[in-house]
Amino acid sequence: MKKGEREEIEWINTWWSKANTNNRRGLLIGDSTIRQLRGSIEVLLINSYAVDLFASSFSIHDKRLVDCIDLMFNNNEYQYDFIILNYGGHHGFSRLCSESLEVYVAYQEEYEKLLKYLMEKCKKVVCMTGTSEVLDEDVNVIDQIREQEIIIRNRIVQEVAGQNAVDVFDLYSLMKKNRDVYSYHDRQHFNRSADYFISYHLVRFLLARKHITKQLIDRQCEKGRDRLINDWGFYKKCMIYGTGNAGIGLYWLLKWYDMENQISCFVVSSQITQEYVLSKPVISISSLTLEERKSNTLIIASDKYRDEMHKRAKEFEIKNVVFFNDIINGLSQK
Repeated sequence: MKKGEREEIEWINTWWSKANTNNRRGLLIGDSTIRQLRGSIEVLLINSYAVDLFASSFSIHDKRLVDCIDLMFNNNEYQYDFIILNYGGHHGFSRLCSESLEVYVAYQEEYEKLLKYLMEKCKKVVCMTGTSEVLDEDVNVIDQIREQEIIIRNRIVQEVAGQNAVDVFDLYSLMKKNRDVYSYHDRQHFNRSADYFISYHLVRFLLARKHITKQLIDRQCEKGRDRLINDWGFYKKCMIYGTGNAGIGLYWLLKWYDMENQISCFVVSSQITQEYVLSKPVISISSLTLEERKSNTLIIASDKYRDEMHKRAKEFEIKNVVFFNDIINGLSQK
């Protein structure tokens, strides 16, 4: 690859989670879009798998790419139960598959080389399609020029994966179907409210395709449900305080534990701008009945406004209040 075809700044980001343990492990390989998901995937896999990361801006044509990925496998120190490959969708736009058959074939060859390299390192590799990009000046509008290129690159992902008997998690189609719910905050990245939504569906996919161990996950979920019930009173109905990114993330976390039916509503302090979120009613904190304030568990989703929301809950004499981050920390304890 010619130096002039690189981006102005090229970067890599590596992460070894629970590096001082012998935990089972999964590895994410991609760019900043997969990096955004690492934490929420690991939360869903609490005490089952540590989730490591290799993220980079390198074009798939750049010879430095595999040299850098090799850091993750150095001396065979860490072994991976599964690898998620979500690479090539958002970088390397100096060479377009949509404009040249030669580039199309070259991209296909490089993607297959990368996939086969990873298959030598791990028996269970899953390919993931890339998502659309939007305009810098209007994040509600798809960049149609980039869209055509991403569609073609996704086609290559599907073709190469199929030829190598590798499963594909079609993130592109998932987010297209849910575009009215999960929006972008910049050109490439969804708002953080999408993190747990994507992670939930990805982990369910890994489970369905037997890339992660059902017995291990079932055991982890059983322990998690017991803690939610015994430590935080989730035998009662619960109310999620906040409809922002953390509140929506909490919904998907509880759904992972098959406890979404325990959620009675979302609660807000300000004016109600939407009647339902994820099919749950949105209620003003001042409208809660005496019985709801006395009996239901209120989960404060936001860490940023934690103290302010806690104070508000006390003003309305809500008896049972817990915090999202405390739940996460409690679930992580073995």
